[in-house]
Amino acid sequence: AERAREGLIASGELNRAGYAYYAELYYLLDCGPSLDSCVAEAAAGLTFAQRTGGEQTGQFLGSYRWLAGVLRGENSSAAGEGADTDTSIGNPLARFAARITHAIAAAILGDQVGLARHTAAAMPLLPFAAGTYPTALARLLRGLALAGHVDAEDGDGRATVLSELDEVTRWLAERAADAPANFLHLLRLLEAERAWAVGDFRAAELGFDAARREAAGGRRPWHEALITERAARFFLARGLDHRRLRAAGPGP
Repeated sequence: AERAREGLIASGELNRAGYAYYAELYYLLDCGPSLDSCVAEAAAGLTFAQRTGGEQTGQFLGSYRWLAGVLRGENSSAAGEGADTDTSIGNPLARFAARITHAIAAAILGDQVGLARHTAAAMPLLPFAAGTYPTALARLLRGLALAGHVDAEDGDGRATVLSELDEVTRWLAERAADAPANFLHLLRLLEAERAWAVGDFRAAELGFDAARREAAGGRRPWHEALITERAARFFLARGLDHRRLRAAGPGP
């Protein structure tokens, strides 16, 4: 993304160069060493957008700056408040970015209502972001929202929720088959959450262990943290105050 931006600036394609800031930012959110790198990149991108008249770029980057502020405790707004998710009426990709950043905040802060609301609004916008990495996060987060809603439904409603959950899980399974280092831990998390939701506690335990194992030592800090917290909530709900974590491989 950095090389693309440099080349686009050199060739005078300033509007496209602004989009490269957006691409770099959503990767930094996952893989950067700290949120500081995201904040710095968002600030640089917003300055670039102001200088070049890139209004749409500013809309993308503003959502990620808002998210970093919430996660660093600089913004006291609840996950469902703060940055407006509907100001970019003529820019569906910016609306998608706003919904995804709000959904990430909701997932990390344990706001199930906000997670359900923002992911439901994001799913119809997926075609505008086709081929980009945030579409995978959208499906992961939607899956988490659906798994948390299974108990609230019965009969046909429950079947509908599980069907949508299975659909986003299959999509992640296809991505994990091609790029396991990027997606397998997310797939295992959704599998564990579904098992928990339907009362298959043994499968859930194995799923959370597998998700933690796949995420361990990776380069996606908030993924690993979210998986660990979700696993902890599962074990606490099962009455396990302390759980011995074992390394993968043979042994007792």
